[in-house]
Amino acid sequence: MAIEAIGERLNLEEISKSLAVFYDALLRGRKVGSFPSSVITCGSPAVLVLASNNARAYALITNDSDTVIYLDFKATLGGSSAGAMLALQGIRLNANGGSFEISWYNLWQGAIYALTSVAAKNLQVVEGKYV
Repeated sequence: MAIEAIGERLNLEEISKSLAVFYDALLRGRKVGSFPSSVITCGSPAVLVLASNNARAYALITNDSDTVIYLDFKATLGGSSAGAMLALQGIRLNANGGSFEISWYNLWQGAIYALTSVAAKNLQVVEGKYV
């Protein structure tokens, strides 16, 4: 939902997501540290995008390639059974900017894997952790 304010449009949904992460940190008495970013190159078989992390407070994974990339949360995809994801299923990140956000309302602190049918495709990854 957006509103008009002094000639600008404010996106309340995006603002509320960011505020919720910091509110959650304050509520639990923890602080969210920096939000470092990285580039993960993926293809087939599946690669580990984010390792399990009990301190994770936020993550944003964006497809920075021209090919669809799929995310999955099954630990077996990172091992010898990575080929089990033959049907390319999971959370679909469309080409050229498709993204998946992890925040307080859908917090996942387990491992995340990515797979695509074409080798050497990039994901931009940002992760915020409680300190």
